[in-house]
Amino acid sequence: ARSDSNILEDKALEKALRNTGSHNNTILDPQINFTASQVRSLKEFYEDFFDTPPKANEARPLGKETIAALQTKLQEIEPLASLVTHYPFLTILAEPITRLQELTKQEYSFFLTDLQPIEDDLMDLKENILDPVLKFMSGSQKGIYDNSKQFLSEQNANFSDLTGDEVQQVKDILADPECFKGNKMQKIKGLVDSLKEQVASLLEKEKQQALTILHGLRDELTGMTDFSLLDESRQSELLNAFADFEQKLDSQKIIAVIQQSIGNFKENNFLQLLSKKDRWLAEKAENDKPDDYEKPKDDENKKSSKSKTNEKKPEYISKNRISINFNKSILENETDVDAYVEAIQEAYLAAVKQGKRVQI
Repeated sequence: ARSDSNILEDKALEKALRNTGSHNNTILDPQINFTASQVRSLKEFYEDFFDTPPKANEARPLGKETIAALQTKLQEIEPLASLVTHYPFLTILAEPITRLQELTKQEYSFFLTDLQPIEDDLMDLKENILDPVLKFMSGSQKGIYDNSKQFLSEQNANFSDLTGDEVQQVKDILADPECFKGNKMQKIKGLVDSLKEQVASLLEKEKQQALTILHGLRDELTGMTDFSLLDESRQSELLNAFADFEQKLDSQKIIAVIQQSIGNFKENNFLQLLSKKDRWLAEKAENDKPDDYEKPKDDENKKSSKSKTNEKKPEYISKNRISINFNKSILENETDVDAYVEAIQEAYLAAVKQGKRVQI
């Protein structure tokens, strides 16, 4: 039964038959007689394509059950296609989705009379695309894929310090449009595990080098003769800077950041700590003057104040801030070496004479 090319069934058919006004648009076709061979062929296809036998045994219910199963399959794979941004290989679902959508619009009789010519194509889609993709997305391989992409993203800054081509191999597998097939995820897991070990080893090595520098600077500070003149609270405040840096260093995951951080601490923070130490010592010396200390007379006081004003506090600078006046970039002979050493000496002496203390 049809009305304007639409199939009428159940309540819709009953309503059309009861409504005499719609009889002119209602068409009744004779029931098609399907052969036992056609029914058997569809049942076999159903079981092969959906991996389960159909419940229906009669032609019409079997055809309708096939359509319902195709709709269910669509509901399973269509949401996956929307994940193509994170899983680019899922673009391969476009063709199967289109084919299944077209099939779900067919009448039930199509699957009994016209399915056979396209059965092989449909089975190829199932075996080469649908089954592998669904197995991949519902199993452990998806986790390996996700972890590998996350690892590449998080550790990208560290890869420049690695040797070998493991990183490129991982990228190539992830970019493979058929990465969901075969043992490619097992291969990528081995590559990523190897890379994790390499990165962890380099990170540990870099952290140990940074700690060696940090502890050396701390020992240098505590070994200064005037450090012991500070009270314990001042000493602790200075040493806390080292402890804080060491704590941050422990959680750092980027090699370049570790190198930059320890360099910045040495050339900036450490020198600031030395300046702070000197300032505290100067304040302490001023506060430690005896109560009966006689202030200079007015004239002497003015001279003393003027002297203090002209007196510059020590300035700590890194050697990297000292400009070496030398007009060659390559040393070719002993004369060049002697000239370069002399230029360095002049620059360092000039800085020291200006009251600066140079960190080397």
